Amino acid sequence: IVKHYGQVSRRKQQEESAAIDDIVRELSVTIFSELIALLGLTALFSQVVEANNEFFRLTLARVDEMKQRPGVTMGELRLEANDLLEDLLDRAEAIITLGTLTPSTELDAFVAGYNVLANMYSNSLAQEQGRRDASAGKDDDEDDEDDDDALVDEGTQTGEDEPVEE
Repeated sequence: IVKHYGQVSRRKQQEESAAIDDIVRELSVTIFSELIALLGLTALFSQVVEANNEFFRLTLARVDEMKQRPGVTMGELRLEANDLLEDLLDRAEAIITLGTLTPSTELDAFVAGYNVLANMYSNSLAQEQGRRDASAGKDDDEDDEDDDDALVDEGTQTGEDEPVEE
């Protein structure tokens, strides 16, 4: 029986487990189960069966876990959040630039907060680009043009962290 299945341990996990399951099924036939008992291997045989059943149980648990995952990836959610933040900051910058609001303490606080957020966002983009460049093994000199383009949004930003004036 064992020769029929070859070297089971060299197979992929699911294939190995299926082969073990087939071997156990064949060895459970009365003739072989009596031989296993005669050799004093019943406890060990039971351990093999239990371990293989546990593998199946964990595999099914993993499948259940995977099917409960949301259909959206973290990267997709991050991109959506970045787009929305960029829209918010662009609109706030337009309102401030146009001067359509009456000067006030609240507006001054908002402008200061906006400048902090804009700087943090620009720095975050630059750091992410730096990580991508490092992982791709690129030279910083080669990507200077690309880095500048990544921080410019349709001509509304210069790529520099310039504070917005009232």
